[in-house]
Amino acid sequence: MSKSFVWHRPVAFGDVDLAGILYYPNLFHYLHQAFEAFMGEAMAMPYADFLAKKGLGFPVVSLNAEYNKPFPYGVEIYISLSLIQLGTKSMTLEYAGSIGKDGSRHALSQVKTVLVDMKSFAPMEIPLWIREGLEPYLKQHLQ
Repeated sequence: MSKSFVWHRPVAFGDVDLAGILYYPNLFHYLHQAFEAFMGEAMAMPYADFLAKKGLGFPVVSLNAEYNKPFPYGVEIYISLSLIQLGTKSMTLEYAGSIGKDGSRHALSQVKTVLVDMKSFAPMEIPLWIREGLEPYLKQHLQ
């Protein structure tokens, strides 16, 4: 069984639009916050250290999002993160956003990233030590 990762936070006042719901670009900011927390857990180091001390990064190369229901101001947003693809140089993560830990899905997003050397920004193969941190989160049916 693959490991799961869930990140959560309240929808902040400064993150909503005039309708009182999460302004859609801010969802991507929340996804990145969830990504940083996930990488911290998977790599057993803060993502900031992964970037600065290891000199590696996973910039986004493609993303998409579907919205089923809005996220109102003040609710607790939960983002369940799943690793759905682990390639030679890239990985694809799926983010399912809900209100409450076991609530219905309000948004679904897939984000593909590629490993790069932060000095040259050149794509590189994912080394074994990173794979070993990520593989426990890979969805079982796709392994």
